[in-house]
Amino acid sequence: MFDKIFQDIVDIIHHDYAGCRDKKGWDQPEKFLDRVRERELSIHEFTNLVEEYLADLKDPHMFFRIISDEKPQDIGFKVRRYEDALYITEVTKEERLQVGARIVALNLERDADLERALEMLSDNRRGVPEYIG
Repeated sequence: MFDKIFQDIVDIIHHDYAGCRDKKGWDQPEKFLDRVRERELSIHEFTNLVEEYLADLKDPHMFFRIISDEKPQDIGFKVRRYEDALYITEVTKEERLQVGARIVALNLERDADLERALEMLSDNRRGVPEYIG
């Protein structure tokens, strides 16, 4: 099911998206389609994968969301990218964090999920930004 949905999204990006001519070749749908076909994804994993795919277009108006009756989950804090780092901008429930703190690792390791998140948030280059100081 996700295979067909993803192919439809790619078709829309390549033919109906207003920037399809200007951004031709910016995306790599095969890489993401392989990931869709590798294993059964949850709806949230698929949504994240599509968001990652759309991030290659560097268009803040492009997004993919699940429409549901569920209330958005509050993880207790919000972050924002500034230059090549993630900073805590708001703390609601999480007592271990402070506004202004910089996220440099998850579970005491700079793991693949953090590196992938930082790669998606990097505007000007591929790869993981050098931000740990």
